[in-house]
Amino acid sequence: MKPFRQEFEIRQPLAYRILENALGQKRSSHAYLFTGKGGEDKKRAAFLLVKSLLCEKADPFACEECALCERVEQKQYADFVYRDIREEKTGVEDIRSILSDMQKTAMEEYGRRMLVLDHSELLNDNCTNALLKFLEEPAENTTIVLITDELDHILPTVRSRCQIVPFQALSVQDLEEACRKEEAEADDIWLVSRICSDTEECLAVLKDPLFADAKEVFYNFVVNLSRGWDDALVKLENDEAIRKGKTLAANKNLKEVLRYFTDLLLLFFATFHEEEKNMPEAMKNARRKLQGSIKDTAALQEILLDSQSLLYGRIAFNTGLVLDRMVYRMKEAQNERR
Repeated sequence: MKPFRQEFEIRQPLAYRILENALGQKRSSHAYLFTGKGGEDKKRAAFLLVKSLLCEKADPFACEECALCERVEQKQYADFVYRDIREEKTGVEDIRSILSDMQKTAMEEYGRRMLVLDHSELLNDNCTNALLKFLEEPAENTTIVLITDELDHILPTVRSRCQIVPFQALSVQDLEEACRKEEAEADDIWLVSRICSDTEECLAVLKDPLFADAKEVFYNFVVNLSRGWDDALVKLENDEAIRKGKTLAANKNLKEVLRYFTDLLLLFFATFHEEEKNMPEAMKNARRKLQGSIKDTAALQEILLDSQSLLYGRIAFNTGLVLDRMVYRMKEAQNERR
């Protein structure tokens, strides 16, 4: 991966200055909280900070080229732990074990242990309490970086013990530029750059076959809407991709398809009254046919957001029931407006 420092300064000037000053004055905090919609910039900045605290060529940021920097990048440095709470199941015993190791003497010659917890807002209460106890009495020569998209979901007692570093969201233009390097279809680039928050997510979605399934379900749905809500909602539940997903074995796939579907439908309603440059023709045509028949998109967006809170939440549930509930509420919302 190419060095991040220069890119970091351009895309996240405020976060860059905060860390530059701390490193330059050799006054780095024992705990940082990287927050905001900066997407992968937060993770890459966390890795840059870890490297900078170790790299012998740091000035004040790491060189990002030496063997030590490369070991950190590859997560092969013995005193550095990176944990993505969204991707790895993390219980209180896992957190306690990690924090217990943080209090031990470092194994590497540089004598510092470091921990990065990505999507830290997803830690349960027991994990958060264990983390809080460590933050209240941090071990010497330790650095913890918490990464979150949702600052409001972090306990005030945790926030108050961290140096908060704010990140700004990447622009749609930045995301589109990154997607174009993948030689993706123009329509897909337009959609993905508006439903994703960082380039890493964009590129993963473009390659995901379930996104292609969801896109087909979405376009079928908005086309069927022109024939009436009842018809469109019935056909949605009977869509081939949806029916396949309702089987137990494919329930996880259905969850992903519905996540993408609700993202696309939210985008459709959010841009319903204003046409954006390069909007896919299929979306433009659907909007023209539906002008006048959908007056209040706010209620529909609220239903979709409520469904997403389940689809993206941590509680296990039957995805098919979430779809049924969403369809039922949409029918009710439209019946109330007749």
